[in-house]
Amino acid sequence: MVLARDSNSGHGQDDSESFYRHIDIFDISAATNIKSTASDAVNGSIASRDGGVLEAGVTPAQYCPWLDFNVNSELNRFGYANGTVLHNGGEQHAGLLNEKWESIGLVPVNGNGGDGEYYLFSLSDNDFITQDGYMNGGALQYADESGFNLDNQALVFKVKLPKHARPV
Repeated sequence: MVLARDSNSGHGQDDSESFYRHIDIFDISAATNIKSTASDAVNGSIASRDGGVLEAGVTPAQYCPWLDFNVNSELNRFGYANGTVLHNGGEQHAGLLNEKWESIGLVPVNGNGGDGEYYLFSLSDNDFITQDGYMNGGALQYADESGFNLDNQALVFKVKLPKHARPV
């Protein structure tokens, strides 16, 4: 899994609408295993230097878009502070998704993941942007130059992974 996102879009940014905020999957089941003394050595390229064309016989992993954070019809189902709803794009307030999502965590729903159901967590601290912060053990007061106070945010998804894609 990879957390892929655009930047400079979301709560606290000039542009509030993100166009790409996903957890995607790399399928390595048909990819060439390039681990070898030759490819791990200096000048052991598996692609041409002028254009990045893969060498013959090298099959890349497949990039598979999967879970899109920006679907407002799903986000809007959840309330947030002061009666607002969670959303991507639009008004700057606590219900607007932060710009930076920086983590992925999987926890099995039924303890062992045997049925393939997991809770997938992603969190955003958005660089701890605040107007009422402290540094150096509380000795120095801090206010971010943006003028925003941004809450930390967490999204939790219940997902089902195919048997071959489950964590070990």
